[in-house]
Amino acid sequence: MNLLREALLTEERRATLSFIATTQALPSLLTLPIGVKPPAWLEYGLGANFSTPTGTPWITQGGVNTLHLPVYKQLFKNKKLDAPEIALRSVVTDHYFRQAAEFHQDKNLHSKARATAWGVTHFLTRRYTADYMKYMTELGRMPRDCELSEDQLWGCFQRAFLLGKSKTEALALKDLANECDIYLRQARLEGEQVFTRLRLNQEELGLDKGDTKDARIRAMLEANGMIFSSSSIIQETQKDSLTLGGSTAGAGASGGAGAMGGMPGMGGMPGMGGKPGMGGMPGMGGRPGGSGPAGGGDGGQ
Repeated sequence: MNLLREALLTEERRATLSFIATTQALPSLLTLPIGVKPPAWLEYGLGANFSTPTGTPWITQGGVNTLHLPVYKQLFKNKKLDAPEIALRSVVTDHYFRQAAEFHQDKNLHSKARATAWGVTHFLTRRYTADYMKYMTELGRMPRDCELSEDQLWGCFQRAFLLGKSKTEALALKDLANECDIYLRQARLEGEQVFTRLRLNQEELGLDKGDTKDARIRAMLEANGMIFSSSSIIQETQKDSLTLGGSTAGAGASGGAGAMGGMPGMGGMPGMGGKPGMGGMPGMGGRPGGSGPAGGGDGGQ
């Protein structure tokens, strides 16, 4: 069980680092001017698109997300998705993330916001790359150092994706939204049954939440990476999860407390090294002494 938990934590750290690397590099990757805050859907969508979720047997950076695609399909199956046009507009205006921030205890809203943000990002970056870059240009013209409103975000999206087409704006929106929805619902995971079974096993063993004492990893598990966002909208949704702390090593045994093991006795026989805690180094035995009694954690003088 300990090996399984360690493996899970390793996966979580990998997912965290890949997510952080993407979001911190956003201004450079997207050629956004300094001070322009990317919308939450864009920030999270790209972070999810270039990170590998836990429970994934192989690297999936830039591919179909093994966590969010099943969620999207389940939302559709349960009739929890809005009409495609409404859903697309709600994503690109950060409406879903604002809802999740307002009702931060509702995990279903968080899942919906994250899955749809990834889905729209995944679709647009593959099917409409040129328009996507136009969208970045439009964002670059927005005011600095402030959270953009829904109207401002919608205006950027309109100018990049809907205007100047050989159809009305309403028809362009409808066609784009329907294409996105069909694209995601028809997408397939490589080894989908494997991913599904892995996640079920994690839940059965209690590894999806875990009893980890590492507060950063615990918060990341709950937030699925959102905790590292620079967006105040996303940060608001995690205000009950932002307890960041260092990892706590377990207590050593047979020689003293702590991850470093027991202290050797002074002048006695070599003391017994402490049992290493989580991530700790084993205790070092003491040097042999002279005439004193055998040394343990508190050896003879």
